Amino acid sequence: MASATHRNYEDYKEELQEAGEKLNEVVTEDREVFIDKSQMSIFELHRRYERGDLNLAPFYQRKDVWNRVKKSRLLESVLRSIPIPAIYLAEIEEGKWEVIDGQQRLRSFFTFLEGRYKLTRLPVLNLLNDKSFIQLDSSLQRKIEDYQLYLFIIKKESHPEIKFDIYLRINGGAVALNPQELRNCIYRGRGMDLVHNLARNTLFRELLGDKIGHRRCKDEEVVLRGLAYMVISYKSYKGNLNAFLNKALKALNDISDLKKLEERFIDGLKLCSETLGKACFIKEDSKKISIPLYEVLLFSFSIMAAKPLFNDENLINAILKLYNEEQFIKSITENTLTAAALKYRFSAVEKLLKQEGLILDDYRI
Repeated sequence: MASATHRNYEDYKEELQEAGEKLNEVVTEDREVFIDKSQMSIFELHRRYERGDLNLAPFYQRKDVWNRVKKSRLLESVLRSIPIPAIYLAEIEEGKWEVIDGQQRLRSFFTFLEGRYKLTRLPVLNLLNDKSFIQLDSSLQRKIEDYQLYLFIIKKESHPEIKFDIYLRINGGAVALNPQELRNCIYRGRGMDLVHNLARNTLFRELLGDKIGHRRCKDEEVVLRGLAYMVISYKSYKGNLNAFLNKALKALNDISDLKKLEERFIDGLKLCSETLGKACFIKEDSKKISIPLYEVLLFSFSIMAAKPLFNDENLINAILKLYNEEQFIKSITENTLTAAALKYRFSAVEKLLKQEGLILDDYRI
């Protein structure tokens, strides 16, 4: 039976402990970004919106939150020929875009063209107060419709990791997106569909989801953190959680049949719950969910659950004994996202699984 050399926590400290802020580990030849620079009138953009070629409300964007005063001031800037910031778009498919940054500005323009509000509290062009678009002189209507907006369009050919980095850098307008919200936008496919479904699974919600909450896709990131180590070895983790999860999601999207992985995830949750109780992912001295503990327990128990004839209480007890090991506790409580901490806690569990012959060098299922 193959057995792993179990290294001490201190042995990992010199290994690749990135802070996690650098979001891409893309090889140099793949770093090219394809961005079109363009200008387009408000009228033409509105036409694209009406025919469904411009999505103002991808899931991660907020709805119309600007008040009428702020919208009116924007229109006044246009009527006075004052430049406004560029609009950032992402190409989803040929000729179809969604808004990354600039949603509120576009909504302000479009809803005014549609007659859905009147100008108010204009500090300079105050004679236009209480007027709708149709009530403006035709020359002013044309000035609004013909006003040219500067556009930056991130082409669909751009590498997903590079797009991820760009999204984080430029999105500071309507809402600052967190990494999981960006993944939902960039890494669409079967893998993301699986993440969505598992986040709504009844058992997941009972054990984790309801305690974590759905706001800002927190529950979906937790699902992805559980799945990631089932498709990519923890040994490749370099201290950059975002890059690791991006890589895992890309791998999930490339898997043609995810049913087996979905079953492994759910069965792992069931075995954790049946063995350790409903508080299985909560440390004894805390009332909060421990995500590092969840990751390593789901990884190990999902492997055991996948072996129908396996029921070894000694192994389960051995895993539980890790709770009392100082170095293991340290690895799930201190600097948990460093490569040192993560590799230690996973290698500790992997050693036990290998001793029972449950995994060899290739542990994936």
